[in-house]
Amino acid sequence: MNAEIHTENKGHAKLGLISGLGGWLIVTQIALFLSLFSIGSSLIEFWKEISGTDAWEFLTSGDKGYITLIITYSILLCLFLIFIIIQFYRKKAMVPRMMVIMYSINIAMGIINYIVFQQVSYAPDAESTSLMRRIIGAIISGAIWIPYFLKSERVENTFVA
Repeated sequence: MNAEIHTENKGHAKLGLISGLGGWLIVTQIALFLSLFSIGSSLIEFWKEISGTDAWEFLTSGDKGYITLIITYSILLCLFLIFIIIQFYRKKAMVPRMMVIMYSINIAMGIINYIVFQQVSYAPDAESTSLMRRIIGAIISGAIWIPYFLKSERVENTFVA
C-alpha cells in the first residue's frame, strides 16, 4: 500500500502522522473509478437506447428540460470526477473540499431529479422508487464521507500539496 508514517519530535513525545493513499482512501479511490465508469456507461447506453427510436422525439419535444438536465449533469459529473481523480493522485490540498462538494451536489441533484421527475405526468412508480433509493444512498454516502474528508488525520496529512 501507499501508506507512510512520519514521526516528528514535538517536545519530548513523538507524534506519528499517518499519510498516503491507503486506509479508507482506498475505498474512495475505488468508488471514484466505479462512479466514473457507471455514469459513463449509463450515458452511452441511454444514448444508444434513444438515438435510433421515436423515444428521442418524445423526450425532446415539449418538455426538454428534464432530459437536458440529466444529460448535462451526467456529463459535468464525469468531467468533475476526472478532475478529482487527477487531483487525488497529485495529492492536492483541494481534494477534500472537492469531495465534500461532490457528495453535496450528489445529494442536491438527487433531490432535484426526484422533484422534477414527479412533475412529469408519465413518470412510472418504479422509477420514482428507484430515484428515492438513490437519494437515500447519496445521503448515507454523504453522511459517512463528508465528515471523513473534513476530520480524518490521513486526509489532512495526505492532501497537502
